[in-house]
Amino acid sequence: MTVIIHRDGRVEARNGAQDIGTGTRTLVALIAAEELGLRVSDVEAKIGDTSFPVGPASGGSVTAPTLTPAVRDAAYHAKRKLFEVAAPKLSAKPDDLAAAAGRIFLGSDPRRGLTWKEACALIEGESIEYTGERSPNYAGYRGGVAGVQFADVEVDTETGIVRVIEVVAVQDCGRVMDRLLVESQIIGGVLQGTSYALFEERLLDPATGRMVNANMEEYKILGSVDSPKITAIPFDVYNGMNNIGCMGLGEPPVIPTAAAIGNAVYNAIGARIRELPITPARVLAALAGRKG
Repeated sequence: MTVIIHRDGRVEARNGAQDIGTGTRTLVALIAAEELGLRVSDVEAKIGDTSFPVGPASGGSVTAPTLTPAVRDAAYHAKRKLFEVAAPKLSAKPDDLAAAAGRIFLGSDPRRGLTWKEACALIEGESIEYTGERSPNYAGYRGGVAGVQFADVEVDTETGIVRVIEVVAVQDCGRVMDRLLVESQIIGGVLQGTSYALFEERLLDPATGRMVNANMEEYKILGSVDSPKITAIPFDVYNGMNNIGCMGLGEPPVIPTAAAIGNAVYNAIGARIRELPITPARVLAALAGRKG
């Protein structure tokens, strides 16, 4: 990850990782801005270009926890270089300086300082640049994430149709950096998990092994009218694993959903369904078996 502080005060954060809709660009700007004492809007996050430093793959719940510690490392060292530039102007040592609210100032006397742009104007040349790296995780107290979900369902015992009314999802992903992004990913995971639970089924031709419903017309997925109310509850915990405390989030919220729905269906009809998806035919068969 490379952070560049320009002489005119502009800040760029560059990495080759791609944003596939999870908010990577926002997180890059957010972490750099926090470290530099700026607003998020003051940092231009440039990603997805192969000429930039190599980044993690965009998937597997690894993008944010891999990239953001490198952002912090690069921003910290770029800030230290700027402190070295500004220190003589303030008759101070670099270690005496701090950055916050768009200013560089003495930690012991915040009144003595420079605006961000005043400090940047002292840079010799066009910019200060630092490329940070992602260090191995520390020996934190916990290396994984956890979550729990609760599902409220309705089951029509005449037709076998299951309707999910509401899902409450509590999910930990380490330190929550942007609550809106976290809630959005939890909601997306629950939607996918509901789709797995009720609709998605790959049908194979037993003679050829070919998938016979390999298109979006015949492979049923969750639609808008099938979507439940979803209450996403991020659980914020600093696990000490890296300089951000960030852990993966993309896949974990998908995992509990089908189990929660399956348990809710059992609670409603008193019979277990041990295959997915929970189709009307399987519900009716379970009810018939219970009666038998």
